[in-house]
Amino acid sequence: MPDLGPSPPPEPLTPERIEEMRVADLEASWALVVGTYPDAVRPEATFVGFIDKDTTVSVLRECFEANGVPIDEGRSSPDLNGPVTSIGSSVATEAQAVGNFICHAQHPVKPMSAMSAAQLGYVYDYLTKFLVPCYASFGIVNEPAPSREFFVENWPRQNWFPSAFANEMSLEVDPAIEEHCPPDE
Repeated sequence: MPDLGPSPPPEPLTPERIEEMRVADLEASWALVVGTYPDAVRPEATFVGFIDKDTTVSVLRECFEANGVPIDEGRSSPDLNGPVTSIGSSVATEAQAVGNFICHAQHPVKPMSAMSAAQLGYVYDYLTKFLVPCYASFGIVNEPAPSREFFVENWPRQNWFPSAFANEMSLEVDPAIEEHCPPDE
């Protein structure tokens, strides 16, 4: 592993910027509702607070149930009786779409700052100086990387990211490769 130094910290968000981002997300969410249901009436939905990974499932489940929104549960294991690790919804009616909007308006995920150029440069360095050579040591060849500047300026549409798949037909990564070449250090 090359010495890349510490990962640059994210740029801090002011409370005012967090609120601007929350409101922009809210407006985009409503635009999706009226994009499908043009005659939908926007409900009153008071912001209650941000949810986090520890409260998402319980808070959204309660809200979805109260608003008649169908619940989709995600589990981290194939065991259908395993713990629910994520929750979402599949709306099929206007009422369900409005209910979904209410829940996400009341309980959104806290906005985060976008990755800075310094952070993206660090990601590029990690990918090109460690991950690609690590994959190559297992015989996995990836397309050549674009320039660092192109990668940073075009993120997330840089159209290049190294892969651990030995070929396009393989959908599994060898555990030895995962252990020696972690894609997200």
